[in-house]
Amino acid sequence: MASPWQCIIHAQVAAKTLLIDTVINSPAYYYAIKFNNDYTNFFKTKRDTIKINKFLLERVKENIDNPFSLWVCFLYLNLNQNRKEYVYDLKKVLAQQGSKFSWFRLYPGVIERVNNILSVDRIAFSDFKLFDKRNRKVSLTLGNADYYVLDFWFLACAPCRQDHKMIKEKKELLEKNGIQIISISSDKYSQEWKDYLVKNGYDWPNYLQSKIKNIADILNVTYCPYYVVLKKDGYIVGRYNSFDQVLNSLSFTK
Repeated sequence: MASPWQCIIHAQVAAKTLLIDTVINSPAYYYAIKFNNDYTNFFKTKRDTIKINKFLLERVKENIDNPFSLWVCFLYLNLNQNRKEYVYDLKKVLAQQGSKFSWFRLYPGVIERVNNILSVDRIAFSDFKLFDKRNRKVSLTLGNADYYVLDFWFLACAPCRQDHKMIKEKKELLEKNGIQIISISSDKYSQEWKDYLVKNGYDWPNYLQSKIKNIADILNVTYCPYYVVLKKDGYIVGRYNSFDQVLNSLSFTK
């Protein structure tokens, strides 16, 4: 019999894959499985935002005394980062938790992201310096577009590289509709970075971040790919986790 402090895992290896049969003394394991199944089921039919948000907020409240709540918050923010009223609802719930899980890895990402969404509405481009393809420190130059899509990425990010193929395909359509892509990489200047852009024909504006006062920090970009759509005056229109989501937000691409 397992002791109250001992977790026992029964598993087997099949086709070079570890398959877990049973986990003893870990109710959290089965709770997480049920949560993931319930959450996934919401997306098998037409999405009902109200029901999904209610489900997620209830799970945050249910787990207010354990850090699993922060993972639920992360999912909630991905769905609602362009709806401030929903983010306010989450902030009210998190106020009950306070900083008791400030030691947990997801804590700063959740709390800072909530505050960023609620407080940062505009980016002043003139305040920032970037590095161009020749590694020269430059100001971000805007053209005559009505809107700009900031693409945050890095070389080792496979989803970023996949999205770049779609950006290249849709670039002309976007420009015809007054939208300019600006890619901002967190990589260091290298021949590999330059070759990646040249060999793939990614000829839209591409920059490297400055390490001091960079746009990614102001927008609380903690993972990639990440996209921020802005008006030409710098006001934020939307935040997205994939280029496909950017396209879905634009009526002329449907």
